Amino acid sequence: MEHGLFPSAPSQPHIAFSIELLGFFRELFIKSTDAMNSMAGALNSHYRARGFCLTNSDGEEILDPFRKSMSNALQWFECVIKLVDEKTEAIIEAAETLCAKAPIYGPEIPPQSGEKGFKVDELRQYCACLLRELCPACFGGTKFGRPFESGCDIVVCLDGNFNHRHLAGRGDCPPFWMPRFFLSKAYVDKVGEAIEHARKHGQRDSKSAPTVTDRVPDEAVDACEKSHKAGSGSTVKTYMELFDDAGVMALVCRHDIPLVAVNIDTPGEQQKYAVALIQHLFSLIPDTATVTVLYDVGCVLNWSRKKLKRPQYDIFDKSVSHRLAFATSIMHSYAHQHECQLINNPRYRLGIGLSDGEGTERVWSQMTGLVGIERNLSRHRRIFMLDCRLMAIAEGAKERLGSNLVKKLNSKIPEHEARARQAIQISNKTSPELKELWNHQKREQLSVRAHAPARIKKELDAVLTLQSELDELEKKLSSTRELMNSLHGGSAISDGFMSDLEARQRQVVEKVEELYASLNVHDSFPELEGIDVEFLTTLFLARDLKMNIRKRAVSSFFEWDKLNQAKGGREVAIGTKLHQYARNSMSKRAPALRRSIRRFNELCQRLADLHKPQWGVPVPVSLPEDLHQLQHDSTLMEDVWISAAPVTKYSWLYDADLREGMRGAMKLDRCVEECRRAGWELDNMCAWWGSRLTALHLAASLPEHKDYLFKLELAQSKLLQLQRGWSTTSTAARYNSYLENAPRKSQEVIARETGSPLPPTVIRWVEPIVAPAVSAEDADPEVDEIEDVEDATDAIPVLTPTQVIMENLTHGEGEDFAAEQDQTPIYVDKQLLVRLSIESSSVDTQSPRVLFVPCENGEDCRFVFQEEEMEIMRANDARLTGDCINNCAALLHWQLRHSDVSEKADRCCIFSTYDILMARYNTPLNRLWRRTERLTYWNKSVWIFPIHRVYPSEHWVCIAVVPSSRDIFVFDSLNDHSGWSQELQEVVQLVSALIQEAGANGHPIPFGADPWVVASLTSRALQTTSHSCGVWVLAVIAALVSGRHTTDLDESGIAWLRTTIFKHIVELPVYQARL
Repeated sequence: MEHGLFPSAPSQPHIAFSIELLGFFRELFIKSTDAMNSMAGALNSHYRARGFCLTNSDGEEILDPFRKSMSNALQWFECVIKLVDEKTEAIIEAAETLCAKAPIYGPEIPPQSGEKGFKVDELRQYCACLLRELCPACFGGTKFGRPFESGCDIVVCLDGNFNHRHLAGRGDCPPFWMPRFFLSKAYVDKVGEAIEHARKHGQRDSKSAPTVTDRVPDEAVDACEKSHKAGSGSTVKTYMELFDDAGVMALVCRHDIPLVAVNIDTPGEQQKYAVALIQHLFSLIPDTATVTVLYDVGCVLNWSRKKLKRPQYDIFDKSVSHRLAFATSIMHSYAHQHECQLINNPRYRLGIGLSDGEGTERVWSQMTGLVGIERNLSRHRRIFMLDCRLMAIAEGAKERLGSNLVKKLNSKIPEHEARARQAIQISNKTSPELKELWNHQKREQLSVRAHAPARIKKELDAVLTLQSELDELEKKLSSTRELMNSLHGGSAISDGFMSDLEARQRQVVEKVEELYASLNVHDSFPELEGIDVEFLTTLFLARDLKMNIRKRAVSSFFEWDKLNQAKGGREVAIGTKLHQYARNSMSKRAPALRRSIRRFNELCQRLADLHKPQWGVPVPVSLPEDLHQLQHDSTLMEDVWISAAPVTKYSWLYDADLREGMRGAMKLDRCVEECRRAGWELDNMCAWWGSRLTALHLAASLPEHKDYLFKLELAQSKLLQLQRGWSTTSTAARYNSYLENAPRKSQEVIARETGSPLPPTVIRWVEPIVAPAVSAEDADPEVDEIEDVEDATDAIPVLTPTQVIMENLTHGEGEDFAAEQDQTPIYVDKQLLVRLSIESSSVDTQSPRVLFVPCENGEDCRFVFQEEEMEIMRANDARLTGDCINNCAALLHWQLRHSDVSEKADRCCIFSTYDILMARYNTPLNRLWRRTERLTYWNKSVWIFPIHRVYPSEHWVCIAVVPSSRDIFVFDSLNDHSGWSQELQEVVQLVSALIQEAGANGHPIPFGADPWVVASLTSRALQTTSHSCGVWVLAVIAALVSGRHTTDLDESGIAWLRTTIFKHIVELPVYQARL
């Protein structure tokens, strides 16, 4: 490890790999699929092409020398990385706990106490750090307890996938990995045992009759259960004699971020897996949080927990049941019964917004490359690979949170709203009227099925089945008579035979009608009394036939979506062989489906012929025979109405535009809910980001975490990258506030925990005056230096960063500061251009130049003027970049050190424009020391900091600090003092950190305890152009290095200085880049 290599085994390794190579391959392994064979083969080919071949002890060449060793090295390398990450996360989590006790800096979110049912006294509860780290949008908030009709707190979805199987013959390996996402088999089996115990000992609540508005009728749930393979856990989806692991089930938040998963080791999708995932989620969230779960068979799982009368046998804990609601995913909801859709379709459900519940499907689409690989791995390594892939998916989705929410708010929601408003406009009704019609439809359609006895339904289905068989028999008798007439010419024997058969067939039809009459349908549906029996028989037959057509058609639509999944680059193609097999199977089933549709349309026509307006029973609409048109026909999802419905009361039943308008009103409500939820989530992300940043600052400041400073620094850098993707117009101010106050808050936490107060550091502004010009023999106009460094060090202790962080920017506390202002003399350099004048003889003014400056540590500092910087300095109206400022400042310092002011120039230290950023982002002190050690700043009396100001507009300014006297000189060519607050805080923080690190490394710096005194080097605006601020800063740097404070140049002199600096640049040697 000390030599940058990682072994292939913990003990007795025979080969080692570069850590950088393993790091690259780890990212490749996580982001894609298991590319072990490809990577090992590429390495072998790479070395063989250069003449390096690995041989065994007998001298024979090894054909595949890297695959197994590299696989083992990556496995243990990932384990080491995971241990370090877990320790780092534990440090951050502990820091977050400390910071949570302190007041929050930055603008607070006002509690939405006006929401119905919201509990304001429970705002300080948090989700587990694991969930907050995975999805800050869902779990980063502090407010929980919203009722379901107001949006609930959390929306998740779950689903199983039976493609991720494992061959039983591949065996297992010793455990080496503790999964982040997967629950243990023992936990899942324990949940399964609890469910079985509840089913055996729980009392069925069959006699209770809840209202039709709060649950789906039993008959509809039974039909949904039969129509889904996942509805019954006994359905065999995997041949378990060949596979020992059948698949994976995952719980995903509404932003497609995996939260937790389980390994399926049973032939079917049993309820214990879904229940285990949900119970684990509730163990990680506050006790008041409400959750809506979107599941393919959510209606079945919801009804399973409500069928038990006694709560002690509920499949969910008592504290969970009242905070848990179920709905179906959007794609699978159309395979449910219409009554189920009225309750569980997410587009009709209050509070869910535009959540579709298909996040698991999108997660599975990103894991398709692992299906073939994981079947041949060991069982434990399969879990290892799936766990790593889920982590990569979660990290990618987390980075896209901000852009996805902004895209949703700016384009997706407006598109849905536009279509919804168009549908409402076409219906010629207002939104409240449409909602009232929707509630009426919901009550009526649920009540018809809910009040129909199960016995009547079963017997009626049997009668209708017999009726359909008799219809087929009648057709066969008719065709037989035609055949007999054509063969025998209508003989008496054949006529008598056929007449006898037809008479018996009529008797059977009469018996069927008597059987139908005995069912007392009119008792169950009194509104149908007086309606023709033939009409009712045909109506019921059309109802069941349409339900059968819908079930088969939806299955075909799912197959089409699977075939077309590669359309538009959404997913990978399923493969030619599988594509052809699926198309052949679909083509075989399509004719039967079309025949059923034609049969249904014939029944619709027959009903239209038999219909009488006074009955008040609507006639069903025929269906298109073209399956592509059928897919977009909304009438497919509507059941045949089997009750009297006057057009005046049931207008929505006869008007398709009205039904579309009702759906538009529902979607418009979902859009409003989605906007509100998106606002909550943006607030949650911002709050989590602020607390996380503060925790990172705190963790990096504690000395016991010095071994993890690099990991904490990486975490902070990653967090700052998230800000760029998450920040929006509405949240930018809050992010900046958290960024500004995080260092201060972390120091306050340290002071609070250690019991030591945080002393204030006062910064005072003084009024400068321009001193008269002095001759060379007069007193040195510079700021006085402390001559006896040793005595000063003994007299004045070196303070810690905590003692010098600025508490506030003030003009004095409790006193009239204006009356006590001092005046600091400002000395002007009038010989700057003379001192820097040069006659350039270089012909080549375009090639890059390089400046080598010897450092006191014996190394040479290289400053390269690339072609871009050369072009900027040559132009008269180009703005200077950070590299231009740094390189030109070094060049001016170098030239003045070889002039008549060399002694004064040697006393100055010019820091890089990037050093101030290290104070801004609270960079660890050891890294700051590595960057600035070469400057030997502890031997300099004046420290110069060029600063790039970003807000309110980009602008270059400069600060000069004299640590010994605690004087600060600020220069702004625009003379704008309002923008100095942030820069002064950062400079004071950086200076204190530099002093501390110098003292820790044996270079103590005398440092006073008096207030900082700030003086401006300008009394009026000097800059008159929009591009010369950088050159003005270079002019002031040259004046400071020359022993003065500022220069007497104007804009014309600044243009001359720019030309002079360019002449000095072209006189430097040409830079030869290394190949």
